[in-house]
Amino acid sequence: MKKISTLLLFIAIFQFGFGQIFISEDFGSGTWPPAGWVNENPQLWEHSNTSWAGGISPEAEHWVDSWSQEAKLISPVIDLTGYASVNLTFSHFLSHSFGTYYLKASTRSGAGDWNDVWIYTANEDIPATEITISISNEDVGQSDFQFAFHDMGGPGPTIDFWYIDNVCLSYAPELDCSMKSFSTKEFISDVASISGTLQNLGSEVVNSVGVNWQIEDGETFYSEFAGLNLQYSEYYDFDCDQLFDFPMGDYMVELWIDNINGQADGNQSNDSINKLIHVVSNTTYKRPCFEDFTGSTCGPCATLNLLLLPWVEEHFDEITLIKYPVDWPYSGDPYYTLEVGNRVELYNVIAAPSVYVNGIYVGWQFEYIPPAYEEAIESPAVFDIASAFSLTGTEMAINTSILPYADFEDMTVHVIVFEFITEGNIGSNGETEFHHVMMKMVPDDQGTTVNFSDRVPYILNQTIDLSETFIEEFDDLGVLVLIQKTETLEIYQSDYSIENGTFNNSAGLMDLKVDGITVNGFSSNIFEYNIELPTNTTEVPLVTAETIDDNAIAVIVDTYELPGTTSIDVFAEDLSTQNTYLINFTLATGMEESMNPSINLYPNPSNGIVYLSGDKAKSIIVFNLIGNSVFELNEAISKIDMNALNDGIYIIQIKMDNGFIINKKVSLIK
Repeated sequence: MKKISTLLLFIAIFQFGFGQIFISEDFGSGTWPPAGWVNENPQLWEHSNTSWAGGISPEAEHWVDSWSQEAKLISPVIDLTGYASVNLTFSHFLSHSFGTYYLKASTRSGAGDWNDVWIYTANEDIPATEITISISNEDVGQSDFQFAFHDMGGPGPTIDFWYIDNVCLSYAPELDCSMKSFSTKEFISDVASISGTLQNLGSEVVNSVGVNWQIEDGETFYSEFAGLNLQYSEYYDFDCDQLFDFPMGDYMVELWIDNINGQADGNQSNDSINKLIHVVSNTTYKRPCFEDFTGSTCGPCATLNLLLLPWVEEHFDEITLIKYPVDWPYSGDPYYTLEVGNRVELYNVIAAPSVYVNGIYVGWQFEYIPPAYEEAIESPAVFDIASAFSLTGTEMAINTSILPYADFEDMTVHVIVFEFITEGNIGSNGETEFHHVMMKMVPDDQGTTVNFSDRVPYILNQTIDLSETFIEEFDDLGVLVLIQKTETLEIYQSDYSIENGTFNNSAGLMDLKVDGITVNGFSSNIFEYNIELPTNTTEVPLVTAETIDDNAIAVIVDTYELPGTTSIDVFAEDLSTQNTYLINFTLATGMEESMNPSINLYPNPSNGIVYLSGDKAKSIIVFNLIGNSVFELNEAISKIDMNALNDGIYIIQIKMDNGFIINKKVSLIK
């Protein structure tokens, strides 16, 4: 948890954080300019059917060249009689060209002089960002208040486009805390924390906040965060005390603020946020896909490549890269194709270079690339890909296996042939060679539409004749496979195809353990086991598996009730060969079970110290998930210090005085 003292925060979903709203404008009325607004220069402020600022199409677009005169987009007249301060909130996006530029928001009253209330020095692109401005100048309190968006004006440095959306002028009460974001991952396969970000939008300092979360009409979980000292506009990242631990499925989770400083929030309209969380059978590492719209006649493209290409080489095994040669500026890149043009239209690309990571625009300057990569790999992937290609003359055969870890509808699989280095498209920007240049999309730029089923491999076998494609060297080709959500354009996973690649088809287990102990009678060729548990067992045992082939994948789906069955699906490296192992857990019957000792461990999850209550323990052994002993305590104890261990799940094996052994699963989250 941490406090963030910045006014700028990228958010995926824009939420209004207001008490009394004087004006709210999303530019969606179809009228331009909106009713009551004044467009001072119709040539420079336009209505755009885009959503670059992070809202929903349409939005306001400001185009600026080096000889523009200052042009304002002016709000309607607003009566602020009796108010001493107001908040102006909007989202924006900037495509920067060169030099240093100044973006402004200003106010006036009685059609008088304009007073700047926000000045942003722009010398680079600005991603979709929300801005909150507190205004308390002499214009506030007047009956004829107005605000405007504009730029520096006059000759000099330029920007390409400035987009604005979701404009709101409001009054915030003294106590006003807004739930800004819900940051728990969309896809999880294990226990997870419920986390988010809140912002103080009131004039009073926020010292404590209560937060609730709930799944539909289920149990409500409460956490309180104290000692915050949040000033106006400051943000706070939090993790709730209780973990999200539910079976596979889709859950609509509501997260909301319960109180501020022990009192009711003065503005409850911005207190809650919802998110659909998918609990899936497995997650894996995401390999981010970098798509670069570029060209050999584009000067800034060469500047970007000087830093980008060495970075790509350093991260070659961690990312994928494809470059689309565009047909601008001037004559454009000679390797431009209509498939590139359709990709440009799909993303609504407005400038070159433009870099997208997993389908999301990140900018055209190198400094945006490493942070975008770090953010992308934080989210787990829900697909694995195994692909190989071979070339016979000009005919290429591409065989791809895709393993999904949930059900997905309306996904698109794009298979893209590229050339690692080209020289035949040298243009005017000074570059003498170009890397990862797109040659052909297979079968075309529409890709292959697929509905995936959880843990059901999807096989895609394709053949393409490349004789009419502008390929310089057929022994210098690569293939990229990416899986993209058709509706949102988000790329869920990507990987390179391996030339003449072969994959192991071993889908067996070397070991299968329950609570750290190998299953009695285990054999890689036996696929079902029955294990009887003590009658009073309520906690599902922890099952771990070790594959014979290190590149195979074991997907363990635990039962969430006893008696019940835990399944272990083992997929070979080829992602198509599969075996399934089953462990059937039953509960013993008989009076002798009532004599079994009882012991409880708490808290669970633990932040480092685990306490024991109930019958006396003689000794304990702590195992990690692969069954290795981490440490032992050969003495009667009432607590276990696990602070020296890394976060994760552990099995605590407890031996009692009568020789009875109890295994307990504990989650360690420090």
